[in-house]
Parts: sequence; C-alpha cells; structure tokens
Amino acid sequence: MTLDESLHLFSDELYELEGPIVRHLARLVMDSDGTMRASGLTEEELVALVTARHKAMMIALHRRHVTGDADTEVDESAAQAEGAALARHGVPLAAALLAETARPAYVWEQMLKLATTRGLEPTVLVALASDMFAFVEREVAVKKAAWLAESSFRAAERGETRAALIEALFGGAELGMITRWEAAELLRLPRTGPYVVVVAAGGGDPAAVERALDTAGFRSAWRERPDTSTGIVALPLGDDNIDDVVKAIESWGRFGMSPVFERLDETARAVDYARIAAVASAGSAAVTVFDRHPLAVASAAAPEVTARVARHVLAGLDELEPAHRRMLLDTFQAWLDADGSTAETARVLFLHRNSVRQRLARFEQLVGRSLSSPQDVTELTIALWADRRNGPVPGQRDGTRGTGT
Repeated sequence: MTLDESLHLFSDELYELEGPIVRHLARLVMDSDGTMRASGLTEEELVALVTARHKAMMIALHRRHVTGDADTEVDESAAQAEGAALARHGVPLAAALLAETARPAYVWEQMLKLATTRGLEPTVLVALASDMFAFVEREVAVKKAAWLAESSFRAAERGETRAALIEALFGGAELGMITRWEAAELLRLPRTGPYVVVVAAGGGDPAAVERALDTAGFRSAWRERPDTSTGIVALPLGDDNIDDVVKAIESWGRFGMSPVFERLDETARAVDYARIAAVASAGSAAVTVFDRHPLAVASAAAPEVTARVARHVLAGLDELEPAHRRMLLDTFQAWLDADGSTAETARVLFLHRNSVRQRLARFEQLVGRSLSSPQDVTELTIALWADRRNGPVPGQRDGTRGTGT
C-alpha cells in the first residue's frame, strides 16, 4: 500500500471516529461542570455544536495532508457558532472552554492508535498532529472571542452596561451568569493580578484619570458614586509599577491606594484599604499608598482615637491665633517632608534656616515635646494628620495671644 493510499484510509477511518470522539468530549463537559447542565443546554445540542467544529478540523486536515492543499485553514464559522451559542445559553466562559484541554489529547490518542494499526510513518503522523494542535488553538481563540462578543451584546441588551459590569467586578456578585473574572475580561482587564485599588479622596475626574492611566500603559476600570470614585488598576509588574501609577494620577486630585493584590476575589478588602489610605491623604501627599504610609493609615483607621490623641498632643497650640497655629503646623509638616533637614525645610518655605529653627523651637515649647525624640515625633505626626484631616482641634481659641517668629 502506497503512502497516499495509507493516508486516505487513515483519514477515512479517523473521520468515522467522529461520533465516538464527539460523544466522549460532550459527556466529559456535561459530567464535569454543573453550570453546563444548569444552563439548559442539552447533551444533544452540545454534541451538534462540537460535531460541526470537529468536522471542520477533520476536513482541513484531509485537505492539507491527503489532497495536497497545503494552504488550507480550518473553517472558523463552526467555532464562532459554538462560542456564541454557549454564551446565549449563559454558560460561563470557564465551562465553555472546559473540554479544550482534553480534546487535543484525546484526538491525538485516537490518531496514534490508527497510525500504529496502519503503519503510518512517524514523520507523517507528527505533521498531522502539528496541524491538528495548531487548528485547535486557533479554534479556541475564535470560540472565546465569539463568547465574549455575544456576552457583551447580551449584557447591553439586558441593560447590564459597563457600569453594571464594574459593579459586579467590585461587589463580587455574579452578573447573571457572568462572573467577576469574565466581567474583567469584558472590561479589558486581566483575569489575574497584580492589581491595586485606588479611591479618590477629593476632586478628580474618573474618566480623565482612566485616560491618564491608559496613556501610561495601565488598564483600569472605575466605579463612580456620589461621594467618591473607586478604580481597579492592573499592574503588569506589581510593586515595581506603583511609582508609575502615582505619577500618572497625582495631578488629578488626592487618592488612597491599596496594597498590591493578586486575585479578584480580594477586591473588596483592597477597597477597604484604599478608602483608609484616601482618608489618610487629607493634608498630606496627593497619593497615599497604604503600605508606604503606615502611621497615616493607622491614624485614619481609628479616627475617633486619633482625634482624641490630637486634642491632647496639640493642646498647647489652643491659645494661638489660627494663622499662627497654622504656620507652626505647616513648618512642622515641611520639616517632616524634608526628613528632618532644617536646610531643606528653609529652602521649601523660602525662609532663613534660623527662622525655621526658631519656629520649630517655639513649636516644641508649646506642645511640650522634643523633635529629637522619635517617640515624640511619632505622636506629633499622628496628631498632625488627625488635625489636618478633621480640622483644628476643639477648644482652639480665636484670641490674639499668639506670638512667635
């Protein structure tokens, strides 16, 4: 028997195995994932969909290796029809792609058995297998794209717009049969992290912030509420991208940023962390990163406690005029920002270094604490953040007793 005759016979026999192969794959899917049966899709309907796609692949293989048409590509219409049909039945994407991992291996197993029986040369078998795997890979991409397109259309048709998809992403609840991971894909976000959540503390146009992030190379999705806006940002490089994200958004308002997280089911906790960081951003940096400002976020996490601390620690400033009080606190803030450098503080405030020293000495005298004591500086820092966040501490007078440089 010639090679051509062997190939013809091999192709015919493999084609005849279509029914058993398709049935095996359909049962695998039906038995392995309850959402497929829950969707109302019957096994016969699934068999019909898989049969059309399997047939398209077998025709392409026959034409390439038996009739000699080396440029033949697999007909993608069957894969498109299958993906769209599964989406219309509400089958989640993970379930829709379940059989794709088992299909190539099972088909290869059947091909290998036939090739051994027919004495097919290994080089021919390898060429067939190579094309088979390439066809399957292409079909899966087409099927997935069709599922996403149909799901997006169905979401819009049901009134489940981008805002609703974002709500599902943040809230963790499924949107119909669309999970948060599938919502992420529809929003052009990756299914896995790393991510951060960003909460606007004041000002900021979410659409403009999203454009700024997109320009910087970061995909994001934003949920708008009357009191605030919250975004989830995908970070290709994780922690190494934090500074780039800060740079992209810092000119658009004040924000709090969560720690980096990996899974979408961790989003709710990340939102809580970002909200605390947003509260902590009042009166401080434009972007407060949760993991980088531990004292600020600790203060914001217990506002009633830190307000009490601030009233006690800053009580010595109560008798000052508001402007004088603000001047001393601004000087202390600048000194903190300058890492305790008097020269840098003077440069930033356009003052002589002696003037900075006099202000800081007056501040130490009034609050009864030393800026050379780490513990005192920590207490004063927490009190300052609480004061900036909540306004001047209760009990401050508007009199004219304030003095100082």
